Amino acid sequence: MTAARALRVSTRELDNILGREAVDLLQPGERGRVRQITERVVEQLAVALLLHRELGTPMRRSIALAGRMLTGDGALPLGAWGSIRLDMARMRREVAAEMQSALEETPRPRRGRPPTAGKDKRGAFG
Repeated sequence: MTAARALRVSTRELDNILGREAVDLLQPGERGRVRQITERVVEQLAVALLLHRELGTPMRRSIALAGRMLTGDGALPLGAWGSIRLDMARMRREVAAEMQSALEETPRPRRGRPPTAGKDKRGAFG
């Protein structure tokens, strides 16, 4: 999965995050279709993973805080005395570069039935 590679997490970890903590970030889709994750969602997940890793906040809370930071100026107030501020322009540049790299490196998975090996292409009735 391209988004997992860009976020530097395993596909399984990203699937778990999207299936448990970030269900409302994705559009409802049909079974069997490839997930379409927008660049905005990848940015929000990148910030959430940073908050989760560096501050130890639960992932669901990190996703909500990341959403607030993305809609504002990149600052998250901490009471009356402080705030956490991210360089949003730099984050967006780096996430876009990681996505571009991941798109070039990740092959699209084959869909449907595997090709038949060694069978005559004319079918059963010839």
